Amino acid sequence: MLTQTGKHKFFRQIMWVYQVKPEDIHAVFDGKTDRAGHCSKEALFVKLFGSYSWYTILKNFSPELVLTLLTDSVINKSKKPSLKRQLEFLRKRLQEIIPLTG
Repeated sequence: MLTQTGKHKFFRQIMWVYQVKPEDIHAVFDGKTDRAGHCSKEALFVKLFGSYSWYTILKNFSPELVLTLLTDSVINKSKKPSLKRQLEFLRKRLQEIIPLTG
C-alpha cells in the first residue's frame, strides 16, 4: 500500500482534469463522504481502472474493497469491451480468494 503522499500523487495523476482534490478522493474511499466533486466512488473507481492496471489498483486498495466495488454496474460503465473483460476476470479471481462473509 502506498503512503498518504503516494496516494495523493496517485489520485492527482488521474483526476487533474476534473479538478478534484486528492483529499476529497481519500474521503470518498474512506467512507467519509459520498462524492469528490461530481464523482461518486463508483465513477472514481471506473476512472482508476481506465487509467491503471489492476495490479496497480491492488497495490493501492485492499482486495476486499476492490471486490465490493466491482459490481455489474461499475463494470458496465466502462466503454471499452477489453476493460470490461479484465474487470470481470478480476472480480472472478477475487471471489475465489476472498471468503464470503455474511
